[in-house]
Amino acid sequence: MDKTKLIIQCISLLLMSIFTCCIHTYPDGEGVDPTLVQIGVEVSIDASWETLAINFSKAEDRINNFDYRLIIEFTRNGKQIGRCEHFLTQEEYAAGHIKLIMPFDFHAVTYNVTAWLDCVEAANHKNSTYYTDDFYEIVRNDHHVIWSDDKMCVYGQTDIDLHAYKDKWGAKVKVPLTLSPPIGRFKIIASDMEGFQDYIKTLKNQEETYSVCIAVDSHIPKEFNAIDNKVIFYQDPAEYYFPMPESGSEIASGEFFVDETGTQISAKIIIYNSARLIVSKSPTITIPLERGKVTAITGSLLTDFYTNSINVNTVWDGEIIIEI
Repeated sequence: MDKTKLIIQCISLLLMSIFTCCIHTYPDGEGVDPTLVQIGVEVSIDASWETLAINFSKAEDRINNFDYRLIIEFTRNGKQIGRCEHFLTQEEYAAGHIKLIMPFDFHAVTYNVTAWLDCVEAANHKNSTYYTDDFYEIVRNDHHVIWSDDKMCVYGQTDIDLHAYKDKWGAKVKVPLTLSPPIGRFKIIASDMEGFQDYIKTLKNQEETYSVCIAVDSHIPKEFNAIDNKVIFYQDPAEYYFPMPESGSEIASGEFFVDETGTQISAKIIIYNSARLIVSKSPTITIPLERGKVTAITGSLLTDFYTNSINVNTVWDGEIIIEI
């Protein structure tokens, strides 16, 4: 065999060895299928929660100067793969189904997709109620326990498996998500408001002011993990103050993060005058909270120094009724 043939055979064997080493099937333990597909997320809101939210807010207290913020995040093996924010006006939100095409493509593997929707100031799109930089640790600003329309939040999540789209370059995949609240609300209703107003009229100082204090003596849900769907941190007991309304029987309201199986807090309801003297004080009340429901606490809170014990009477139309 002459030298030329020998050299050719050696080069051939070398090339075969190189190409054999370069053959890579996807996916495997290390590689990722190179196929890229496009994902569109279609978001809808739990209709029962929407109805309850509208009925819960008093018309005169509704706030109009806010927009909605939708955040969608994709993770894989606990690591963030992509995240985008989209803002909607109230008119766009009210139009119905929200469809959003992701601004990046995805490999044909499995992802977790989580969506979070809340409200932001219309002027600058800032949000001071929830800190959402990390979906593993969504933090509620404690100063906003008082409920109003612009404090709403809903979320949803699912896993998507794109392995079936291997080699289908440019395929478009729809991901439907229904968002529901990770929170439970409460409202305090004074059934003796009319008698209290009559009492005020008998005072020499009719300019006296009053405040409502919700003194929570249990640990308070503070942080929510939207990826794993659970409350992850509870803060120490705290007091929340509300100005006494001039009319109406609802004297306080608010919301907290709630675990999927429900949460309960214990609290006293205290009425103060401007001199910080107690006008009325309830015993410790256990307040059950469930996601997407409103716990209504009703009783003679303004004219009795101590109230009777409470009973949970019924649950209907998303509302938990408690009578004192």
